[in-house]
Amino acid sequence: MLSLTSNISPNELVTKIPADKFWLMLDYDGTLVPIADTPWKAIPDQTLRDLLTALAHRPGIKIAIISGRPLADLADLLPSNPIYLVASHGLTIRYPDGSVEHTIDYSSLKPVIDEIAREARLLCSRHSGLLIEHKEAGLALHYRLAEPTLVPAVVTAFRDMARPYLESYSLELLPGKKVLELRPRGVNKGSAVIRLLDLHNWFPVYIGDDFTDEEVFRHLKGWGCTVLVSRESRTTAARFRLRHPGDVREFLALLTG
Repeated sequence: MLSLTSNISPNELVTKIPADKFWLMLDYDGTLVPIADTPWKAIPDQTLRDLLTALAHRPGIKIAIISGRPLADLADLLPSNPIYLVASHGLTIRYPDGSVEHTIDYSSLKPVIDEIAREARLLCSRHSGLLIEHKEAGLALHYRLAEPTLVPAVVTAFRDMARPYLESYSLELLPGKKVLELRPRGVNKGSAVIRLLDLHNWFPVYIGDDFTDEEVFRHLKGWGCTVLVSRESRTTAARFRLRHPGDVREFLALLTG
C-alpha cells in the first residue's frame, strides 16, 4: 500500500536496523550523490568513497550499489571489493570477487539497441540540452538541460520512435527524474534485490530516491528498512524518508561508529 512518509533523522534511522547481519543497498544518483545536470558530473568525493570502503570491510554488513547506470560507470566511480555493484537496473551484477553475472542473455538485443540509439541521437540532434545514454541493453533520454517547453514533444517523439520495438523485443519505457529509459522488460531493481537476498538472507536496508526504487520498496514491503530520499513527502511504498544525499552520508558516517 502506498502512503505519505514522514521525515526521519539519520540518528533515528540507525536505531531501526540491527547491529549486524544486514544488507546496505543504495541507489547512486540522488541518493549517494546529488543529481547533476549530466551523469558524468555526479562524482563521489573521497570522503564518500572512504565511508563505503570502511563499511564494506566491516563484518556483518554487505553493501550493494544498485543503479540504472552501466557497470563500467559504477566501476569507475566507486571503490571495488568487497562491494556488490548492480548495474542497469539489475541487468548486470559484479560480485566482490570480481566475477560478473548477466541476469538475462541480452546478446540479441545489442544490435536492436544500437539501432534505436542511432534513431534517438538523430532525434536529439534537432534540439539542444538532450542527451542519449547508451547502456548494455538499453538507453536513456536525459532532458534535464532541455528547454522545458520542448520536453513534452521530445518525450512523445521518443516514445513513438521506441514503440515499434517494445513488443517485438520485450522492451519497456520507464519514466524517471527528467529521464525516460528504455530497458528489457522484467529487469528491475526489485528482482535484483531478491537475487541478492537469496545469496544472503540478511536484514535488508534499501535507500533510494527515484521511481525505479519504488520497485524495491514494493518487493520489501513489510520486511527490512526502506528509505526514500526526497525533500518533500510524497506517495511511496517506503517506510521512512531522508531529505537529501547529505542525510544519507551522515547516516553512513554514523554506521562506521
